[in-house]
Amino acid sequence: METARAARQALRAEGDVLTLARTALLHGRLIQRHGGDLEELLGAFGEVLAVAPRSEAELRAVAHASRGEVLVMVDRAAEAAEDLIEAVALFTALGSPDSAALARVDLATAYLATGRPMDAAVTAEEAMALLDPDDLDNRTAVQWARANALGLLDDHEGALADFTALIPLYKEPMQAARAADSAARVLDRLDRDAEAAEAFATAAGYYEAAGSSGDRGRMLRRRALSLHWAGESERALEAGEQARPLLEDEPFELATLAYDQARVLQALDRNPEAVARAREALEQFTALGDSDAAETAKELLGWLED
Repeated sequence: METARAARQALRAEGDVLTLARTALLHGRLIQRHGGDLEELLGAFGEVLAVAPRSEAELRAVAHASRGEVLVMVDRAAEAAEDLIEAVALFTALGSPDSAALARVDLATAYLATGRPMDAAVTAEEAMALLDPDDLDNRTAVQWARANALGLLDDHEGALADFTALIPLYKEPMQAARAADSAARVLDRLDRDAEAAEAFATAAGYYEAAGSSGDRGRMLRRRALSLHWAGESERALEAGEQARPLLEDEPFELATLAYDQARVLQALDRNPEAVARAREALEQFTALGDSDAAETAKELLGWLED
């Protein structure tokens, strides 16, 4: 990398802008591969765009795409979108659909992060149509972006289809867990409670495989509530008790579990136990300083004790 840095300095002095642009691009890629200062990395790609002639469309397209990719990774999505829009346009004009598709993957993510779900969904759809069917990494990345965008657009069925399709495609348990978790939450919003309960159970299994006991506990708590709404309150209590030991380090989740169990016990006409759980929830929410949740638990307790 030192050689590339020195070469750039020499080329600036010589005024050889085209070779300077190519060297700056190479330098940026070396920093990406081997690690280095973020601002130097962005500066390398920025120099390409500052000096490369407009006639060097491919060089400029690669620099825009490379800088956009980096900016997405460091959560500077608004800047990333500007670069990636340019990259898509240039690659398309150059007749490079494969490169344009890859730029769209990052662009969909950038649009999603900047609160533009419609643009994210459209861009993701375009990328899915162009990506190689065997390019699993990019296809799953852009399908994840589309799923989240569709959810924000209230296309819950579309989001559910994408999240569900992603679960078996992921190699890492944590990624599969998040997809199953998201699918379950969509089913919950759609009031498809029995299906949601099963999806939360699936997510809990993947979280367990990923070694995340707290997330597994949260899924089991949510599964319990879905079972309750599905009319299976006895199973809901069992699921809740499975969740309890996993949530020892999650005080808010424990308090929420106590509140949920109070409602389940109420439905089963087990009033004394329901009162005990409601008191537990009230005490825990109060200790956490969550006044709204504490007030809700207090109302339930009042109803049970009336």
